[in-house]
Amino acid sequence: MISRLLTFVVLAPLAIILVALAVVNRQSVPLTLDVLQTGNENLSVSLPMFIWLLAALIFGMVIGGVVSWMRQGRYRRLARRRKQEVNRLENERPAPPAKPYGTREDGTWPYGRDDGTDTGVTGTQLAGLPAPDAHRA
Repeated sequence: MISRLLTFVVLAPLAIILVALAVVNRQSVPLTLDVLQTGNENLSVSLPMFIWLLAALIFGMVIGGVVSWMRQGRYRRLARRRKQEVNRLENERPAPPAKPYGTREDGTWPYGRDDGTDTGVTGTQLAGLPAPDAHRA
């Protein structure tokens, strides 16, 4: 919404100025391409002054855009290279994670269930140690 309002605030006065410029500069002005013989009608074009002004404005904008585009070429090239690097890194397959210690070859836990329910097996039994004495406490 704000961008539309800002565009209107900028373009409306610009359009009014261009229309006023066109109304005021309606007289015909020749453009002669032969600098040695200014009276040569074959190499001259006669158009209203506002046409020449608008053509100069458009020509300046096009030239400015081309120069800006050419100067930003190195940044576009750098962005393209970085995007290729990201795509290459995303397509690489990471090494499979190592099998956790004490698990079977298929990665499952051999002593009970994986959901954490008590299976009655103590940690000392898992380690191969003798069961603790119930009388020593």
